[in-house]
Amino acid sequence: MTKTYQPPYTITPTIIRLISEISEQLGRLSVLDDKKNLSLRRIRQIRTI
Repeated sequence: MTKTYQPPYTITPTIIRLISEISEQLGRLSVLDDKKNLSLRRIRQIRTI
């Protein structure tokens, strides 16, 4: 007598589209953050020399 959990929402194409847009934006932010860290590391290295 096992009941399966039914969430209080339904997954619609709109929800899936929004999730994919959020994931894409997070990926872009991650790339920009990596570039920024490399730049800061380079500046710090120049200052220490």
